[in-house]
Amino acid sequence: MRENRYGVVNWSPMIVRIQSNSWFLINQIDHAHLAEELARQWKFSEWLDVVDEGLLATIRRHDDGWEDWDYRPELHTGSGRPMEFFELPGHSKLAIWRKSIHQIRDLGPLAEYLVAAHFSSLRRQSDELIDDETQEFLITIDQLCEHWLSNWNVMNSQAHSWRRAKSALAHLQWFDRLSLGICMTPEGQAFTGTMLSGNDFSMRCAGGGCRIVSPWPFTQDELELTVAGRSVPSKKYETTAELLAVANCQQSLTWKLVKEDL
Repeated sequence: MRENRYGVVNWSPMIVRIQSNSWFLINQIDHAHLAEELARQWKFSEWLDVVDEGLLATIRRHDDGWEDWDYRPELHTGSGRPMEFFELPGHSKLAIWRKSIHQIRDLGPLAEYLVAAHFSSLRRQSDELIDDETQEFLITIDQLCEHWLSNWNVMNSQAHSWRRAKSALAHLQWFDRLSLGICMTPEGQAFTGTMLSGNDFSMRCAGGGCRIVSPWPFTQDELELTVAGRSVPSKKYETTAELLAVANCQQSLTWKLVKEDL
């Protein structure tokens, strides 16, 4: 079992929080919905300059291609645990990314660009070797991104600038990471990062679902967030059906984000 830097195992597209005798499974789609909620509450000016309902919908739906995998996770041979993301065959990940991009097309060319560029960036930042299929995927995505940006620009050349598109992409990536930080950071530890303004960001897990945030970036004085998931016993599973049989009861986790007392 491999832990990430937050001390939480990240399996396949699932986010898995370790509890006393169980694992709490959060689907990628639900994590993306949480990212949208964070975006809706964000108050910094560089975000307010680019946000609209189309961009919020893109953030909410950017992981929709993972749905089939979320509900039918494969098991790791030997250990009987859900297969980790890095263990997925490369062609499987590419297929899921292609599906996510395809399913966002009704939102228009900017949404297609944002989701494709996000996945392309994730793949290029990975330590995994780039094989011929992946190289072809990245080249194709680069070409499509240029096409989608061009189509978006001609719709309104003054408002639809390259700078605006890059800012929208950076914000999608930030809210994606922030949502993962909320879902994955264990009690007693902190999620830290650098906001697009250049300011340091800290979210400290103080126990009982309380998250102390500095500086405060949200429109509300306090923020309560809830994510759906499934709790399953931590054990070796022989089949996916066995895992799903004990994971059919939806539960939720709730966090309360508050300002740091200065």
